[in-house]
Amino acid sequence: MKTIIIFIFCASSFLFMQGQESFEYIFDKNNYDWGYSVFKGTDSYFMVGGTATGTGVGNAIVSKFSDANDIETVVILKEDTVSWFFFGAEKEDGNLMAIGGVRNTIGNPVFMRTLYICEMNENLGIVSEKYYDITPEGYSSIEFYDMVIDNDEGTIDNNLALVKLNMDGDLIDFNYFEDVHYNGRQQGELIVKFNGTGYYYFNGGSYEWTEFNNELEYIDGDYYLDDPHWINGAVSAKYLPNGNIAFVSVASFDEYYSDMRYSIFDSGLQSIWDTIVVEEGRQSPAIFKGMDYTDPENIWILNFNDWNTPTQIENYEIMVFDSGLNLKASKFYVGTTEYSFYYLIATQDGGCLLTGFTKQVQGSMYRDFIIKKIALEDVLTDTKENTFSDLKDVLVWPNPVTDFIYLKTQRQGLVFRLYGTGGQVVYETAIGNYGKNEINIGHLPRGCYIYSILNPNGMAIDGGKILKK
Repeated sequence: MKTIIIFIFCASSFLFMQGQESFEYIFDKNNYDWGYSVFKGTDSYFMVGGTATGTGVGNAIVSKFSDANDIETVVILKEDTVSWFFFGAEKEDGNLMAIGGVRNTIGNPVFMRTLYICEMNENLGIVSEKYYDITPEGYSSIEFYDMVIDNDEGTIDNNLALVKLNMDGDLIDFNYFEDVHYNGRQQGELIVKFNGTGYYYFNGGSYEWTEFNNELEYIDGDYYLDDPHWINGAVSAKYLPNGNIAFVSVASFDEYYSDMRYSIFDSGLQSIWDTIVVEEGRQSPAIFKGMDYTDPENIWILNFNDWNTPTQIENYEIMVFDSGLNLKASKFYVGTTEYSFYYLIATQDGGCLLTGFTKQVQGSMYRDFIIKKIALEDVLTDTKENTFSDLKDVLVWPNPVTDFIYLKTQRQGLVFRLYGTGGQVVYETAIGNYGKNEINIGHLPRGCYIYSILNPNGMAIDGGKILKK
């Protein structure tokens, strides 16, 4: 089965809103719910995605919100038709243009047959709908992988499809071609070049980077950016004010497999700075976009564990970096079910918005889409009361360990407990909330251990596996 992968460019500009506070919203239904991307409007934010039943019937969804008490969600119901939204933008007249796909057969809603453009008014009422059958002969479906806002007349590009749309959702032109180097993926990143002369597409296939001009003609590309400074997995890229490009990706070699990689390249795609941060589990930035900023000295980055942990305790990390990708502060959040995040955007008030989904019960296929707003002061300072019950601030490293485990936290009254493979407690100690805690386990035999972090009430708030070498 062959598929065609789509990338969307539209001509527009976004307006921003002020004065956001932290909040969380979960769309709690007994369905498979995804929140794919989020974008700014004049007076509100919008999240687009979809909700599906276990029988493969899928319906596009749009949420409009300004805070936790002002959230409206609309489900697009179409008889005998699967619909799904992936991206969107606000038009100059204030209407919303949602972009996705439809098909008339039951199945995975990610794979669509027809391009679907839906214009909605400020009350989320449908103004117009447009459908374009752009799936070439011999192909079974299309997928939607990225969208950028450009100042051109509006174009769509990818490895197999070339499409033009204007901001009214009209199809201007369409073409496609096939090449092994452009076999796109959701984790790729598409950006407008700093000088406005074209586009870069990073990690979209066997080529790590591909360059196109404004006429969507291929200019250059290669398997590596600057060997050995590779990018891998879900990739997010963002121009810095000086024209350098900041990257967040996933390390993919030796002992650094599936750890977060932060790097900066110059305008010629030569490496300037590159580092890997080791965390437990298999780490990933948000799948579509995991890095953004409105102030380059406060760059937001999201890191989540994209594989289930053996302890059934799932966590994700929100980080703030300066323009040199030096870490300023971070916060960990923890829950008992799997999180997957698709999109992060910085808000004009200095905070950030996250969208994705969380499983209703670990091991279940039912998912709820999640919208989370995090204020800058929640991460940079400890003077504001924490908004989220799932916040954690316990860092445990290294892993594997030879003799010493180190812990750092700002919480009081926590206890570190270490279990052997038989479930017996082999070590326990209080954790200080000042500086770095050092725990010597050099006397313990080599092998695999399970640790828990207990709060003053004796409840486990974090945990994981530690390998003693």
